[in-house]
Amino acid sequence: MPKKNKIHFGRIKFMYLYTIIGAGGFGLGIVLIPNVMKSLFGLFVAM
Repeated sequence: MPKKNKIHFGRIKFMYLYTIIGAGGFGLGIVLIPNVMKSLFGLFVAM
């Protein structure tokens, strides 16, 4: 398999985990503690 066509599975695994933890954590936070997450999101948007 040519080197430029080789898939970097480590990078893909990292991206999947980052997405699951990041988006999943934020979504779970919205469900469990909505007011805190809204205020945190407001802080991130204001930066």
